Order: sequence, then structure tokens, then C-alpha cells
Amino acid sequence: MDGQGVLRDGAVVVEDSNIVDVGEGRLLKPKYRGYERIDAKGRVVIPGLVNTHQHAAMSILRGYADDYPLREWLEKWIWPFERHMTGYDMYVGALLTAVESIMSGTTTVNTMYFYRDQYNEARAFAEAGIRGIIGHGCLSWNKDRDAKDLEDLARLWHDKNAGTIRVSVNPHAPYTVDPEYMKELRPVTAELNRRYGSASHPITWHMHVAETSDEPKKIEDAFGIRVKKGVVEYLDSLGVLDDDVIAAHCVSLTKRDIELLANKGVKVSHNPVSNPKLDQCRRNRFFGDG
Repeated sequence: MDGQGVLRDGAVVVEDSNIVDVGEGRLLKPKYRGYERIDAKGRVVIPGLVNTHQHAAMSILRGYADDYPLREWLEKWIWPFERHMTGYDMYVGALLTAVESIMSGTTTVNTMYFYRDQYNEARAFAEAGIRGIIGHGCLSWNKDRDAKDLEDLARLWHDKNAGTIRVSVNPHAPYTVDPEYMKELRPVTAELNRRYGSASHPITWHMHVAETSDEPKKIEDAFGIRVKKGVVEYLDSLGVLDDDVIAAHCVSLTKRDIELLANKGVKVSHNPVSNPKLDQCRRNRFFGDG
């Protein structure tokens, strides 16, 4: 991962929870006598993988309502199902995601879902021992509850569990968060950072952006706003884009959208599997007419 390249006979030295040395095995083995040795011959040792966009609790919905377009999948299947999910359901789903992530070599997961008291994604990640950025998804029709949930999540979990758990504010998407609420969430984030964050461990943003080509139409249908250019340009006009934002998907962008993302320092998580899992690629003729 750096200038040394691949070490064919390498060794990694760990003391407590810290990596203290990395180098050629023939040089490190005599230096660290008496250490417990883990034989990784024939294997690859790499830094932990990072999952930059996940809905950890939704592992319990795996295989449910596949092959529908995104809008139908959400409105007719997922959201009605989620109304019946308890905090314990979310905890169990997140625990499954955490364990599967660890088994695959993923040590950090950035997840967007909903915070609930007692049982929640943060608790699941802390118990599993995985690093996580835990977000609460904000929706226009859930505004009153969002305020309390964001406050509780940040107060109880940000930078907790020896710093392995952090928190983010998650405007769900431009078509589920009206423009005024989207703008309001910026000072909310600033206030949470003032009280619970720090310069080195800030409370960040995580949202869906330009997931499908018809997203401007969804915004117009939801809020009566014509998005004449790109979705990123629309968000930029609200003044909410900055270098603390992880934008998930971003699969339908204009050239200007791409320039704005770069200029604002927005981080993009493309998620190349998610749209083929639904019905978007076939509907958008991604694979052609065959």
C-alpha cells in the first residue's frame, strides 16, 4: 500500500491493538523473539477493507423484493416492511452485517439506517468489535423524531467504544428530504459537532445522490421543484455540499455535477452492484436490448 510494494516474505508485528512493525520476515523474526506467531503462509495480509455505503440493519431483508425498480422497491415493498421493524430487528440485522464484514476482511462500515433506543446498529457494531460510522436517516415526514434520534445517537455513541464508533447525519436523498429541511440539517450538524465532535473526529454527512436517471423527476413529484440541470447542481444550490459528505451511488451525473463533486471535495461511493440487483440497469438499457 506504499512505496515498499508487495513483501513476498513479509511479517506484521502487533502489540496489544497496535501494529508496531512491518517488513521482511527474515529481518523481523530474530528481532521479536518470544512473540506469539500466526502462520499466514500462502495468504495475503492487507489493511482492513472499508465499506463506504451500507444499510447494515437491512441484511435481514436480504432476498426480499429483488428485481423491482428502485422507486417501486422502496415505496411498495421496503418502506411498508420497515414500519414493522423494531429496534431489536435492526440490531440483529446490523450484528449479522458486522460479523459477515469481519469474516470478509472489512474492518470499517459506513452505515445509514435509523437510530432506536437500547437496540440499534451502534450497539451491534460495538459488540462485534468492528469500526463503524453510524448514521440516522432523515426524512421530511419524520422530521420531529429525527431531531431526538440524532441528538441521542450523537450523545451516546459518537467517538465511543475506544473511538471505534462515530456518527453521521444522513439526509436520505434529495427526493425524500425537502430543500428547506436539507438546509436545516447543516446547522443541526454544526451544533452536534460543537457539542460532541472534534476537528479530528467530526460528525459527518452521508446521503444518496443521483442513484437513478429519473431522480430529477422524483424531486419534482415530491416537492414540485424543477431540477433543470443535475442533481448535484441542485444540492449545491442549497449550500449543503462540502468535504464532509459521502455521496452514495452517483451513477447519473452531468459533467458539471462531476466538477462540483470534485470542487467541493465530496467523497463518492459508487456501489456498482446495487442497481443491477434491482431492475435499474435493464430498464435503463445498461446491457443493451438483448
